[in-house]
Amino acid sequence: MKSRFEKLLIGLVVISLLAAGFLMIQRIDVESNHDQVEIIVDFFEVNELARQSEHSTGWWLTLFRELGATHVVLEEESIGLMRQALKPIRVEVGQDLLKEWQWELRTPSVLPDYHETVGIREYDVIIMVEDPALYQQIASGVQSRYDAGRYTLQQGSDGSVVILHGTIEDAVYSPPADLTDFEGENYFRERRLHSSQLSRLGLGFDQDKVNLIQSTGLKVLPRPFSYSDWGGETYLKGYLAEVESLNMVPDILFFGGKQLPGAADTGFSLLKSFMKDNHIKVGLVETSFQREHLDQDGLELLAEELDYHAVRIFNVWPFVQERYQFYHYEGAEEIENTLYRAVTERNIRTIYFKPFKETAAIYVTDPTEYQRIFERFETRIARHNLQLGTASVLESVHPPLWIQLLMIIGISAAGAMFTLKIFPGSVMVGWVLLAGISLPLISLMLIRPAWGEKIGALAAAIIFPSLAMWFFCSRTWSWMKSGKRLTLTESLWKGIGLMLTVSSISLMGALLVAALLSDVKYLLEMDIYRGVKISQLIPMISFGLVFMHYFGYQRNENDLEHPGIRPSEIKGILLEDIKILYVAAAGFLLAAGYVYLARTGHEGGLQPSEIEMIIRNILEESLLVRPRTKEFTVAFPALMLGAYVASLRWKSLIFLSGLAAVIGQTSIINTFSHLRTPVIVSLIRTAYSLGASIIFAAVYLLLLMTIVKVIESWGRKMWQMMEKAE
Repeated sequence: MKSRFEKLLIGLVVISLLAAGFLMIQRIDVESNHDQVEIIVDFFEVNELARQSEHSTGWWLTLFRELGATHVVLEEESIGLMRQALKPIRVEVGQDLLKEWQWELRTPSVLPDYHETVGIREYDVIIMVEDPALYQQIASGVQSRYDAGRYTLQQGSDGSVVILHGTIEDAVYSPPADLTDFEGENYFRERRLHSSQLSRLGLGFDQDKVNLIQSTGLKVLPRPFSYSDWGGETYLKGYLAEVESLNMVPDILFFGGKQLPGAADTGFSLLKSFMKDNHIKVGLVETSFQREHLDQDGLELLAEELDYHAVRIFNVWPFVQERYQFYHYEGAEEIENTLYRAVTERNIRTIYFKPFKETAAIYVTDPTEYQRIFERFETRIARHNLQLGTASVLESVHPPLWIQLLMIIGISAAGAMFTLKIFPGSVMVGWVLLAGISLPLISLMLIRPAWGEKIGALAAAIIFPSLAMWFFCSRTWSWMKSGKRLTLTESLWKGIGLMLTVSSISLMGALLVAALLSDVKYLLEMDIYRGVKISQLIPMISFGLVFMHYFGYQRNENDLEHPGIRPSEIKGILLEDIKILYVAAAGFLLAAGYVYLARTGHEGGLQPSEIEMIIRNILEESLLVRPRTKEFTVAFPALMLGAYVASLRWKSLIFLSGLAAVIGQTSIINTFSHLRTPVIVSLIRTAYSLGASIIFAAVYLLLLMTIVKVIESWGRKMWQMMEKAE
């Protein structure tokens, strides 16, 4: 019969779950309204696609509009883009130009005169132009966007010059090269100046490109490029004036360069006002390893100032473009899979699309391939109640502090409960435990809320799987004591009940994590929960303690009636002779643990094999959500086998069953710790895993029972043979 204090702890946990449920309902409602996906295409890439095909750029843009695209991303003209377009200009960095012999004879006459009176600096960028119209375009772009002291304009009869005054911080170098002598010995390490970052400075938009895009019925998304303090208020005013004059005010704005325009000076408030007045969303471009967003000075501050009126953008990176006929697909299905996962699992609502590639240089020019993939993509996301259109924005939700504090108290109560299960104590000890866990967490929530909610979530991610494994050990311990051999039916039903109960306890912790961190900044991955790996490791240690509490180390069957952690058994483990078998087992477990942790997350060193990815894709296309492989093939079935192996009274198998089971329980937490993933998706994924695991458990159970029968039959025969021999 439960003590009053234990009932109190359970009551606090229930209250915290009710608080979490309230936030979960709110979060599910917010995520369900986040239902529109926008496709924007890159002008430069489409233009290159057109060059390799029999259709014009306008034709391709019209096709993408018909397939659902809304905007075309257009960058400002720059010296770099002009050179790529083979415009008649010559660009030199001062250092290289001054090294040339008689350079004065091969440059416009105004340049030597300038050098004689003022002097060319080694990191200046010198742009030489013969065509007066092209010079005027460059000069106007520079004058409209940058302060007068940053450039010099020189116009002459035999050519004109634009000089951008740079510093060493603007320099771009080639990778260092090791020079060797004729014997192959190292002679010198050389670093060559390649160009300057000033070649990317925006010079205004090409009117012809703007007209072409708008003639196809698509909107222009004018992407600014802000570099260092060149992207100050002067630049921003010129950019905004041109955007408005050319009717290019977009629905969403994302930025090129290392910082936002105006972030270095007072221009930032101008950018904020412009976006707020025009209801423009902040674009957060996801990194290539599919976590957080590209780091740009001022970006997070802008999103906060606009109350998170922002949207996550998936950039079709070059390595994604080249996934044509990948994994033995006939076409671009794997690219489609990549886009599908981004939208359904990572709260991406804008796809920055770039055409498919057969190789790094060759585009896929078959229009039917794009039509087929876009139609399949639209059909697949419709299963998640998503549709193409203007990107929706997550409602700016912020959990009330008092509700978070209720959850913190419940998590603390669960922690005190688990500790008392392993180290029994008086009611006074229980109160000390409750206060010792809750007061620091509450204080942290009040003083540093961002830290408090993350530490609280980490505590939930550790405590509830540990509590779940306590239940696993207590049940298997009681079945082992009973001495009754379970039948196939009994084993399966008890195993299913065990799995559902244990997983429900872990699921409570998962919901607390998801609710505690349900602020919009987590859903947009502007802030992330970093406790995934540690929350997978510590419950394994907790399971070891629980197992020692119930089953001990080399504890005989008579002692099983009295659970507890005994110092003598711990001493026995520490002083145990190390056998080769132990070393091999430890090596195997360490290797398995490394693989498990390394496979967690996108940055891990180990990635799924090709055959595993193909199986994943098949599951993804067949089901609404792909269940986690390790859960339904190993962890959950192993948990269900615990009932049968306990009836066999094999402690080593109970331990292995529990070790695999704890991986499944931490995986449940991990699923809900991916805060960018909608809660409904995480719930369905876990439900799929639990359901599919029953089939695997039944197969494993039959196999194990067969092995046990063979071993017992063989043992009886050997015993009979020994008796006859005597």
